[in-house]
Formats: sequence, structure tokens, C-alpha cells
Amino acid sequence: MAWYSVGTIAVTTNSTTVTGTGTSFDANARVGDAFQGPDGAWYEVTNIASASVLSIKPAYRGASASSAAYSVAPMQGYVKASADALRGVANSYGAALASLGPIASWQPGLPLVLSGVGSRVQADLSNSTLSNRLLFQSSTTNANSALGIVPNGTATSAGLTIHNNSNPDASSYLNAFVDASSIILRSQRSTGSQPVLPFVFQADATPLLQISTAGDLNLPLRYLQFLGSAQRIVGDMSNGSYSNRLMFQTNTGNGDSYMGVMPNGTSKTSGLTAYNATSGAASYLAMYALASETRIASGVEGAGTYLPLTFYNNGAERMRIGTNGQVLIGAASSEAGATPTLHVNGMIASTNGYRCRPGNGGTPGGNVFNINWTNSPQLWVDYTNIGTIAFTTSDERVKEDIQALDIDFLERVRKYQVVTFKYKEGTLLGQNREPQQGFIAQAVQKVNPQAVIGKDGALTESGGVDPMGIQDRAVISDLTGAMQQLDSQLAQSRDVIAEQAQTIVTQAEQITAILARLEKLEAENTGSSSASST
Repeated sequence: MAWYSVGTIAVTTNSTTVTGTGTSFDANARVGDAFQGPDGAWYEVTNIASASVLSIKPAYRGASASSAAYSVAPMQGYVKASADALRGVANSYGAALASLGPIASWQPGLPLVLSGVGSRVQADLSNSTLSNRLLFQSSTTNANSALGIVPNGTATSAGLTIHNNSNPDASSYLNAFVDASSIILRSQRSTGSQPVLPFVFQADATPLLQISTAGDLNLPLRYLQFLGSAQRIVGDMSNGSYSNRLMFQTNTGNGDSYMGVMPNGTSKTSGLTAYNATSGAASYLAMYALASETRIASGVEGAGTYLPLTFYNNGAERMRIGTNGQVLIGAASSEAGATPTLHVNGMIASTNGYRCRPGNGGTPGGNVFNINWTNSPQLWVDYTNIGTIAFTTSDERVKEDIQALDIDFLERVRKYQVVTFKYKEGTLLGQNREPQQGFIAQAVQKVNPQAVIGKDGALTESGGVDPMGIQDRAVISDLTGAMQQLDSQLAQSRDVIAEQAQTIVTQAEQITAILARLEKLEAENTGSSSASST
């Protein structure tokens, strides 16, 4: 080995330290080498502290010097030390190395065989700096690295296990396994006392997917994307037991579950669609949220048939919207010969009332109509009781305790006060400001209580006046009774007049006869007077 003399040194009399400039003592000198300084004497190298500092013995005997030339000469004892060191390694590890068999990196093409049981390959696998850990890397520069596990001989399965305990017999572990029929990723445990752990998939320490030991799939991630077309989520959705069906459920214990669909980006439409066939000719029910409305639709795919929308409750159909737009409530079809837009089989109740229109195509007015029954039908418009609706039912088969009313109807009618009036402004009736003629219910009630409906001072639920009304039939019956009584009186008057007329005729005849006799007597008296004069 050549002597080393690169750079310069500085030495001090009686000092064991040699300081170099531009030197590499640590790479080119060894303890035991010979050092020759500026004084020409030889010294033994006892220590190499760095590339520029080494120690010698004895202490430097020459005059102090700097930027001086020097030489470091290797000694024959360096080779012997190397041999002794190698012999120590052989004595300590020779048997273990021999048991390893051939090593692939030493003998390319041959397998690395670790004989025996419980063998381990140990290295720094947990260094905080990833590049300082033991890693598997391709020996081909710039090539991809792929780590493989293959079966030996005719076996058809291989696997990889990762344990969470240095004792595999007391650990939970991950098993990646492949055999002739399947590829399996398993969470397992070595003994019953160890837990079976859930699968957790993370990205940058953030959980993206978790599979619990019960088989629950948890997706903490924001999006679940199905790429491509005609994708399906397939599960048992028709099991006879509801609890065994595939369901969507909130992961919040005792929380409500809501399933939502929303558009992506600037789109304004999303929906849910249920089909009655897997492809081709199908009918479907769709629920949409559009930019201007929400919609429930019955549609078709291909040559499918449009179906009515039906609504069921308690196992029975309650409402149906036909394909012709007809709405049926409480019935599955209309009565024969009738196709009304709305057909209700049962009672109809309205909280506010009904709006009406003039004729068949007029514009509906703003008023709300209701009819109420309080022993007689009342017509309400908005919050105002307009009055009693006249009805003509008068069949004796629906009546009892029928008695003739014998009162002085003429006297009752004389007490009715006929007035003119205007309805108050600010009320529904007050929209007509024209003078009216009729009766006042309170005044009529004093004459005939049965001719009035309602109570004086009564109010509606909203605090408005609940007006009293007049039973037209009662007033009409009073007028009828008065007319009958007038007719009876007239008949009696006619009889009296007839009798008086006959009396007058008789008296006239008698008067005529008397007058005739008087004339005769007068004539006779006149003749007698004339004869006497003669």
C-alpha cells in the first residue's frame, strides 16, 4: 500500500497532536501506521480523530513547524489485524452463516432459504425516516419494484400475514391469501382471547373506508363514485322479513334516517326512479326536484305502458290518479257513464271552503263558500252567514205531530214591519250599497219566534257577527194564513152583500109597487077633485 502525504501538517515540540491541512487521515491512515514528520524521525500513529487530526507517540521531539511535509507509511501489522478480525467473525458466526444456505444476491438465480422454524429477518423497519427503513427495491435502476409471494411445487395457495404482536400466537393479524378459486383479504386472530379487528382504509391518516367485524361498511369519505355506466348496488331487497332486506340507515344511534339525492354542479334537477322491469319495455314511478317545481310522475321506458298513480294506506287503495288525469278518492273507478275530474266515494270536509266560478269556464272568484246545517241549511261566504237555503221537502212521510195552526194570522201580519235598509260597509253583504227592502230578524222574532234562525248577539269563531236569519216558509205560511182568513172574511162579506142586494131588489120592487099605487091614487085624487069643481 502506498505512503500517504497529501496536504501539509503543523506540529509542536513535545505535543502528540498532528494537525493537517488538505488531508484525509480518516480514509488513508490506520492506528499502528508510521508517521514521519519534518524532523525526519518516525513516530507511531495512536489515534485518528478526524480527516485533519491524528495522534502520535512518543511526543514530537523536533522543532515546531507549520505547512510542513510529512509521510504516513502502512506497516505489515495491518494485514495481520485484518486476518485476526476475520477469524473472530468466523469463530462467532461461521456456523450460523453456514446454516443460511446460498443467498440470492451472492448466487444469482438461487432461492434464499431460511431453514428451521420460527425464523426472522430483522432490520430497522420502524425508522421515522422512511428512506432509512429496510425496503425491498428492484436491482434494476429506474425500474418498477414488485414484491411477490409464490407457492412451492404443486401447491396452489400463498399468502401474507401481518401481526400486531411479536408473538404471532397472541396477536390479531391481517391475512392476504390467494388459492386456486379466490383471492381473500382476512382480519383474523391467533387465539380466542385476541380481538378480530375491523378493516380500515386510510389516505394521509384519514379514514376513507371501514369494514366492521359485523360486516358493516362505513364510508367516512365524502364521495362514493361508481365509474362507467349501468352500475348497480345489488342486495336482498325483497326478503319476506323487512329486517333482513338491504336498507339505507343513518349511522347515528337512535337518529332519524333521510335518503337524499342532489344534482352535481350547476344542474337544477335530481330525482328517484323505480321501474317495474329490468330493461326494455318498463313503466316507472319518478320523483323529481326541478328548478321550478317538485314532481311525482308515472312514465314509461321504451314500449312500456303508462300506469295510474295509486295511494295505499292500511292495506287498501285510498286514492288513484288515472292516466287521463281523473282523481278518484275512495274508489278505483268512476260510476258507469260518468268521468268527472274528481270522484269522491265518501264525505268531503273542507277547512276553508270551496271556490266557485261562473258557468263552466269562468274565472273563479276570490270568495270561499260553505254550507252548514243547524236544523236548516245555511250558506256561508267567507266568514259571513248569508242566510238559510230554501228547500222544498214537505212530504208527510218525513213529518210527525202534524197539527193545524189556528191563530189570528191577520193580526200577526199586521205586526210585521216592512223596512228599507242598506247593509253596512266593510262586510261581505255591504259590497252591495243599493237600498234593500225586507224585514229585521229581531223585529220578526218578537212577532213569530219560529220565523227566525239564530240568536241575537251571536258571534262566529273568528269574532265576526253571526247574523240571524228569517225562515221564509214561516213568514210565507203567516201570509198564507192571513190570505185564507181574508178570503174567509171576503166570502162572508160576499154573502152579506148578496143578501143585502136581494133585499135591495125586493125593496126596490116594493118601492116600485108603492110608487105605482101612489101614482094611481094621485091620479084618482086628481079626477075626484075635478068632478067636485064641476
